[in-house]
Amino acid sequence: MQATAPHLRGQHPKMHGCVAALFEVLPLPPPLDQGLFARPARFDALVRLSNGRERDDREPDAHGMAIKLLGVAGEKAVPEAPEGEQDFILVDNPVFFIRNAADYARFMALVAADRKAEFLAYLHQTHPEDVAVLTSFAQHIQADPLSATYWGQVPYALGPDPATACRYRAVPRGPAPDDSPGATPDYLRERMVVRLAPEALPVVYDLQVQLRQDADAAVIENPTVEWDTPFVTVGTLTIPPQDFDTPERRARGEGLRFSPWHALAAHRPLGEINAVRRAVYPASQALRAASIGKAAS
Repeated sequence: MQATAPHLRGQHPKMHGCVAALFEVLPLPPPLDQGLFARPARFDALVRLSNGRERDDREPDAHGMAIKLLGVAGEKAVPEAPEGEQDFILVDNPVFFIRNAADYARFMALVAADRKAEFLAYLHQTHPEDVAVLTSFAQHIQADPLSATYWGQVPYALGPDPATACRYRAVPRGPAPDDSPGATPDYLRERMVVRLAPEALPVVYDLQVQLRQDADAAVIENPTVEWDTPFVTVGTLTIPPQDFDTPERRARGEGLRFSPWHALAAHRPLGEINAVRRAVYPASQALRAASIGKAAS
C-alpha cells in the first residue's frame, strides 16, 4: 500500500526534526552484556521524530522515534545492513497492531481497498482480543515529541541464545514542559525548537531492555501483547541544544534510511513481522529514491 506521495516515506512521512545525539552504553551484567551492550561505550547518533500518517499534529496518530547509532563495530544481522549502523525503530505504543504476517497482508490489502471494516470483522471472528489493540493504536495526541515514551514493540535477539529475546523502550527523564496539545498543525516541531534552543538543557532518554529468557514461538510470534517482565536501563540518549530546523538538517533527515535490520547479529530482529519488514522497508526506500530521482531529472 502506498500511504503517501511516492517521494515521501510510506510510513512516518511527516518529520518534526532530525537531531544529533550521543548514546552511552552503561556497564551491564550478564545476560544483558551482549553485542552493542558488551561494554561501556559512546556513539554518535541521529534521531528522527515523526508522525505515523497525519500532516496535522492536532489529529490522533502514532508517532515515531527512529534512532541511528554510528560507528558501531561487529557482525551484522544481515549482509545488506549498512556498515557501522545500529537502528532502533520505536513508536509511542507498547505493542504492535497486527500479530502475524498473514494478518498484516490481509490488513494492508483491505485498507488499500478502503475496506478496513472487513478486517475488523475478521478480527472479531478469529482473535477478538486484537480488536482493541488495532483500534487504539494510532489514537495518541502528543504534547511534545521529546517528552513521550517510545517502544520497540516487536522482539529482538539479545545474544546467540535462541531462547533469549528482548523488546526496547526509550523513556524520557522528567515530565513534559507543556502537557497539553498545541494549537497549530506543526506544534510538535515548534515545541522541539523551544526544547532545543541554545539556552535550554539537554534532553535525556533512558534506553531500556525488556528481557525474556523463555522466548518460544508463542512469545516471539505475537507482538500484540505486553510482556510482564521488567524493563532495565542499558544506555542513555542525550540530545543537546541545537539548531535542527534548517534546510540542511531537514534534507539529511529525509535522506536517512532506517530499518530494524540495520543491526548487529546479537540484536537481530525476530518473528514474522520483522521478516516482513526486511522485504518491505528496502522496497519502499527504493521506490522513494526512484521517485525523487525522476522529480530531479
